[in-house]
Amino acid sequence: MHIDYNEKRAIYFPQGDLMSSYYFDRVTEVLRDLSVEDISNINDAIEIYQCKLIYENNIEYFSDILPALPSKSIDKLFSTACQMAVNTLKNQRLLKIFNEIEIQYIEQFWNFVFFLNFWNIILEEDMQNFLKNHPNQIPKLIENKEVSNKYNKVLSEAMETNFKISAECIIRVFAIDINEKIFIPKSLTNTKIDHIMLNYLSGKLPEVNIKFVEALFNWPACTKYNPSPEVRITAKKVNQSLANEFFSDRYGGIRFGSKVCFCAEQKPCKKYQYQNNILHYFFGQQWLQEYFDYATILNNFIYVFDFLDKGRLISCSSHRRNTPTLLKITEPHYHNRYTTTFEARFDIDLKLGEIVGYQKILRDQGVRLESAIEWFFNNYINEEFNITGFSISLPTEETSLLDKCKAIGPEVERVLKAYFLYAKNHSINTDYFPFIVIKDFTEIPSLFKKKYLIEDTEFDKPANILLSDQSQLAYSPSHPGEERNFFSLINKLDLTEKDFHKTAYPFIDYLKDNNFIQFDESGILRPTQQAVLLAVIWMRGSANLGDFPSDVIESLMSKKIIKSTDRFFSPDEAEYLSYLFNNAKFSNSLALRNKYNHGSGSITDFSDPEMQFDYYMMLIALICILLKINDELSRFTHKGGLDSEYLIDWPLEEE
Repeated sequence: MHIDYNEKRAIYFPQGDLMSSYYFDRVTEVLRDLSVEDISNINDAIEIYQCKLIYENNIEYFSDILPALPSKSIDKLFSTACQMAVNTLKNQRLLKIFNEIEIQYIEQFWNFVFFLNFWNIILEEDMQNFLKNHPNQIPKLIENKEVSNKYNKVLSEAMETNFKISAECIIRVFAIDINEKIFIPKSLTNTKIDHIMLNYLSGKLPEVNIKFVEALFNWPACTKYNPSPEVRITAKKVNQSLANEFFSDRYGGIRFGSKVCFCAEQKPCKKYQYQNNILHYFFGQQWLQEYFDYATILNNFIYVFDFLDKGRLISCSSHRRNTPTLLKITEPHYHNRYTTTFEARFDIDLKLGEIVGYQKILRDQGVRLESAIEWFFNNYINEEFNITGFSISLPTEETSLLDKCKAIGPEVERVLKAYFLYAKNHSINTDYFPFIVIKDFTEIPSLFKKKYLIEDTEFDKPANILLSDQSQLAYSPSHPGEERNFFSLINKLDLTEKDFHKTAYPFIDYLKDNNFIQFDESGILRPTQQAVLLAVIWMRGSANLGDFPSDVIESLMSKKIIKSTDRFFSPDEAEYLSYLFNNAKFSNSLALRNKYNHGSGSITDFSDPEMQFDYYMMLIALICILLKINDELSRFTHKGGLDSEYLIDWPLEEE
């Protein structure tokens, strides 16, 4: 039983931590007034160790506060504390010593005895007895390589017995928090760890944590432990069972989403309505039914269905900066895992509704959406841009869902191989196709040497001040509750410097001096083009180089705030496509290309709803790739695009 918390005791926190200076007064008191005779127990010795760490890491401060205190007296005090601790470890059982530790010093105790090489003092029998009473200390003990080696057998047996503690420790370190480090006992083989995991998975809520189970079946590449197929399959089943149990209340939580409606009486192509956390999209059937030539069908995915956003980026891709800070802190951070943001999840659902509804409308008119895609690659590119070598063959209407899923993945790859060769050589020799393997979508080059603007090494400082919800400028006392970052505040409201706390004035000065904001004649704060460019990169992950003035771009590039890339896909787009098509990069990939083309499971394992979802996800990606190829070829060759003389006077959106 530990001794109660002693709030007066000093605890070391590294520089940069908000608590780093909290115990300065206590350190001054201890180092100035404590004598070697005052060190009477293990807690006193630990505090001396903590004070020494605080003193040595903040020497500039203490050289003024304790100028007359020689370093030798501090060393003597610390030497006495170490000797006292070593004698205690030699003469008392580890269990008794540990039970006398004040609660606030549990972690600091281990750091101290690690420093003292306690494994040279404590016998295996003593450690075995300790672990029977305190198995929750296993994760801390295996942080030290020497301890893991010395007590190899004892720790291994304790970990097998206490499978919940062991399983969650291993999963957390290897699959979630990769900044931690542990040394698994050598006698704890992969097979024994599998046994630990299976015992853990046999439990029920709340003994089993759904976060750890999910990480286990989406296990990243790891040399320390590789779960067996049995463990992964069991984890997958348990995860589904726990999810059903956890979310059993169908009325619980916060409901949000999108709804797609195709309206026969509506003339405008689209309109929006937000009700009860549901964004309703209404599409007018009149336009969609009257004009269904192939070019118009594909243009509808640009102008009506917004498959590419305003920056001509795939709208389904996630942008990590869009996640609020509170959510970033509370959600688990899985290693090598693709994170789908709320915005991306929302957009994926919307795109699925759009393509399913539009395909039905086209089918009623006797038109195949896939035929429009084939026309683009097999005819239009050659006729409009005089480029040969592109080809595609998509499944027919009569093809089964399984065969559709099996067929579309290789066709996407065929298109990308052709574009890879054209961007590289300005010609397509299909003899090279067998030698091109596309696993990383960032490898595909662009026709432009500078296509996208993305973050560089110095991006964070100005961007965080402007756009983070944790910036000191993100809150205005005169407009509480308005917006969630400084850029949005000054973009939508007429604010002056006085609308912010005085403590935030240095940040305003920084932004003004570096041309991210300006004051108008009335002293109103306004963002500059530099700030707008940073905001676009923050929200979309990248910006098109042609959308901003060259002097603005050059100024930011010279300061290493942004840089350019010559890739066909933006970094966020490339990550989304990797997540969708293969498992080369992410542990939780959908890997739809591999799923249907590498014999992943029996054909009876695939349900119709699952295959329909997978096919439409790949079809959406193929259409987005088509639109991006068309956009880049049009801008590079100055051909293609809409011809104004053929434009029809038809309302796009409802006023």
